[in-house]
Amino acid sequence: MTEYTTLSVAEESSLTFMREEEKLARDVYMVLYEQWGLKVFNNISQSEQSHMDSVATIMAIYDVADTASSEDGVFTNTDLQDLYLQLVSDGEASLIAALEVGALIEEVDINDLNNAIETADNPDVF
Repeated sequence: MTEYTTLSVAEESSLTFMREEEKLARDVYMVLYEQWGLKVFNNISQSEQSHMDSVATIMAIYDVADTASSEDGVFTNTDLQDLYLQLVSDGEASLIAALEVGALIEEVDINDLNNAIETADNPDVF
């Protein structure tokens, strides 16, 4: 078994992105819960917080700077900031739209995670 003490630039970049992407999911679900009061949105936001914490733990182990904002709805990645604003806007239109936003978030998360797994060499990362 190979022991990894450092991460590649791609792995660091993936972790940084995934941390913020999980934050985006959590933050959108929190807004949708406030808007619609559907318990599933609250439950999923808590799961997304757990995912954020897991990524943060790996980042800390490998001394990767956590650039994610602690402020709800604020992102350092401008693409994620724009996506957050769009998803919140879409999700506030109706309950059905909010559920569709949730499905999209999960689809994108799974896609991005699969891509990160394919490019990672270090088995600790993903």
